[in-house]
Amino acid sequence: MNYIMKGLIIIPTPKTKAELLQTLRENGYDRISDDQLDRLLSILRKEEKAEAEIHRLNRAESRKKTKSKAERALRTHQLCNIGGAVVSFYPELAYLSPEDLYNLFNKILHYDTGIELSIEYAITHRSNLKGSDKSG
Repeated sequence: MNYIMKGLIIIPTPKTKAELLQTLRENGYDRISDDQLDRLLSILRKEEKAEAEIHRLNRAESRKKTKSKAERALRTHQLCNIGGAVVSFYPELAYLSPEDLYNLFNKILHYDTGIELSIEYAITHRSNLKGSDKSG
């Protein structure tokens, strides 16, 4: 809702010419021509439309951000499902560091015997971790 400010008095914006004239007269503006009244009402309506457009754009931007948050949440969920599936087949992979995991998947992609190699790699790496836990 728009407001007219007169000194320290804030008045709600009138919707019609008659309401505007009454509001102005109540606040000490007795002498105002029809032309001035029309211009003032036109300005107030333009300001109201501009504020409504700004509000609409802000809501659209907010919806866009919400959508991107939802998309990010979906992507995170998908990645967790993929990781969970991989670990459910090869629990040893849960003990690898991110760097080791990337190296392992790189080997899988570049070697024909990648699957066998990956199982051996994961088991060896897990055994090394368990061995270091006992000694450390």
